[in-house]
Amino acid sequence: MEYRYQNIISTIDNLMSNSYSNDKPGAAVMLMLDNTIIYQKGFGVANLESGEKITLSTNFRMASVSKQFTAICVALLEQKGKLSFDDNLKSLFPNFNNTTGSKIKVSHLLTHTSGLLDYEEFIVESMTTNQLTDQNVYELIASQDKTYFEPGSTFRYSNTGFVLLGLIIEIVSKQSYEQFIKNHIFDPLNMYTTTIYHKNESVKNRAMGYARNENNEFYLSDQSVMSATRGDGCLYTSLEDYLKWSNALFHLPNLVDLINFPINNHQFYGMGWFLEKSKNVSMLHIGNTCGFSNMVIRIPDKKALIVYFSNIADNQLIKNFCHILEQIPELNPETDLLWTMEKLTR
Repeated sequence: MEYRYQNIISTIDNLMSNSYSNDKPGAAVMLMLDNTIIYQKGFGVANLESGEKITLSTNFRMASVSKQFTAICVALLEQKGKLSFDDNLKSLFPNFNNTTGSKIKVSHLLTHTSGLLDYEEFIVESMTTNQLTDQNVYELIASQDKTYFEPGSTFRYSNTGFVLLGLIIEIVSKQSYEQFIKNHIFDPLNMYTTTIYHKNESVKNRAMGYARNENNEFYLSDQSVMSATRGDGCLYTSLEDYLKWSNALFHLPNLVDLINFPINNHQFYGMGWFLEKSKNVSMLHIGNTCGFSNMVIRIPDKKALIVYFSNIADNQLIKNFCHILEQIPELNPETDLLWTMEKLTR
């Protein structure tokens, strides 16, 4: 390892080693600079029952980090002429409410500007015994005749929109979401252990998710009613496989520049990424769900990648990590999105 990075490596390693115990849920971290991995390491255990350690090949549930994969699948279909970003929902879902479906475009879904109602608001107690499917979400939303705002007019984070994007991939490609993403992303990139969650199907090298109770003790918190929908968040991947994905993105046109919407005068959202343009361009996203907390950052000009996956819900230790990043010029994304993304994705 190049000597110039030793201070960075020591700083990060000390932080992580002091943050996690060898016998408790933990995290996996990777740092890349100038296209060179300078640090990658796992801490803690993936499964309290088995005692299996977190490694570079441990698969974590990505939650909303999954959205960037769904977005690229849509872009691949657009490039093949199978759909247009200007297609509206009514043209793709003939039974969708005409008032809303005729106004909302695919581009609105990709930029969280659709105004679609949050499907989470329609979940009632009678629906809490089984996990919701994408089709369940469609059935909850398709008949709604109102939106939060005029589509395309403002940003409001929407899991509903990305669930619908997953269904659009199936309609247009005539393949299941799982098969399309496997054929066009996982297999070509040799992401052989990355997978889409299905209840009762095994996930190789799987990290189980945990949360803390009022006594600060860990308990299993791996799934919820809303954690099985696909387009918005149930992909499992590891540091090893995510690196393959990120390296592929460095060689693709920056689709975020093509499809995005301004959150303010220097921050944007598009294609599954928050985009900072005030100083160095940086791309960020988080993925928080029951049992997992994740963060990914790309700084294209520095060919830098920062990945933090954890099998702990609402893991506040990531904030300590972000404070350290801000003190390291080579890794500092120079954006307050480090602190505002959590609110923006609620």
